[in-house]
Amino acid sequence: MTRNRLKAKFSGLNVYFKKNLIIMGFLGFSSGLPLLLTMSTLTWWLGKVGIDKKTIGLFALVGLPYSWKFLWAPFIDRIKLPLLSRYFGRRRSWLLVVQGLLMAAIIGMGTINPVENLYGLAVLSLIVAFWSATQDIIIDAYRIQLLKKEEFAAGAAMEVNFYRLGMMIAGAGALTLSDYMSWDMVYMIMALFMLVGMITTFFAPPTAHDTTPTSHNFLEWVTTTVVDPFRDFTQKSGWGYALLFVMLYKLGDVMMGPMATIFYQEIGFTGTEVGTVTKLFGIPMTILGSFLIGGFAYKWGLLRTLLVTGLLHACSNGMFLVLANVGHSIPVLYAAIALENISNGMAIAAFVAFLSTYCSPAFAATQYALLSSLVAQTRTISWAFSGWVADALSNWTAFFSLAIVLGFPSLLLLIYFIKSDCLKMERQA
Repeated sequence: MTRNRLKAKFSGLNVYFKKNLIIMGFLGFSSGLPLLLTMSTLTWWLGKVGIDKKTIGLFALVGLPYSWKFLWAPFIDRIKLPLLSRYFGRRRSWLLVVQGLLMAAIIGMGTINPVENLYGLAVLSLIVAFWSATQDIIIDAYRIQLLKKEEFAAGAAMEVNFYRLGMMIAGAGALTLSDYMSWDMVYMIMALFMLVGMITTFFAPPTAHDTTPTSHNFLEWVTTTVVDPFRDFTQKSGWGYALLFVMLYKLGDVMMGPMATIFYQEIGFTGTEVGTVTKLFGIPMTILGSFLIGGFAYKWGLLRTLLVTGLLHACSNGMFLVLANVGHSIPVLYAAIALENISNGMAIAAFVAFLSTYCSPAFAATQYALLSSLVAQTRTISWAFSGWVADALSNWTAFFSLAIVLGFPSLLLLIYFIKSDCLKMERQA
């Protein structure tokens, strides 16, 4: 292969070395860090000090702000912070303040003894989740305004992969540290990692669409803050189809997720086998898929890339169908996880790019929060009923067959989008 052909082959990957893409990576790290500090890391801590399972289960409710963030996203879109916005612009000034509040709340969590003040810990956990969800609102809006449309897929890939790195630090990193030091020190160290996002925000460039329209009275302010973002969304081409697609994309895979570990147990895999294949092998495959998507979307267009990743996901569910019939087989498990995680990494990054492309830069925070909240609601409902579906179907062959079938409606919608261009996205991708 000649040098020019080799350069052309990998030219799509050069986008990851752009300054703005690297910025989105560090902001993705800041976004992913707080999540597990109010979820699995927190539940581990509560279990270690003897809190009962029912109470630990109720702590899952502190994650509600992630599902309802669209309620306050319009105010983040509209309100300018005094003084700071003059120097950092609307998005970055909000981001710096929220990141500082997040750091303080995380430190506060670590200072509370769960045995003595469980209620106080719950309140602070909810505060961390609220500011974390608010940070996500701002970062999503900043990404949409900072990047060019052709960079959305690569930007999503960078953000998602660094998001996972933040989760690893707050998950495996925090749990490891807890074996050697007190929980207040663990949460102090986790809070200090928020400096990565704050330093990035401080030196990041301003964006376009960073001004707010002037309002002359309260009614006009309410209209431009709350009504206009949703009115603008409903005026977009094919907005109803877009909402339907958001709810349906990867529906079969989402339903399958919570039941995967139960499936592995029932066909005889050990914890070591599952951990080695799904984590040590699976996570790098997910990262590989995420990075591949930037090059593919750059060359094929976003909708066609989503169609390819959806088809790959159907194939990966087919591999689990094979595994259900073969039984305990390490080679088949490796093949299933490889296809599953590569396609999942590609799908997540492409889907984030789709949501970003469909949002108007002027109302980016509100519209992206609306779409991502809709995804969260669909995921929560699917997870809640996945066990019931598995029991009702009584065997894994039927369960994975249903997962494959549930993946096709969104693919049919994508074919319709590509042929009709009803979303008017192909010309933009």
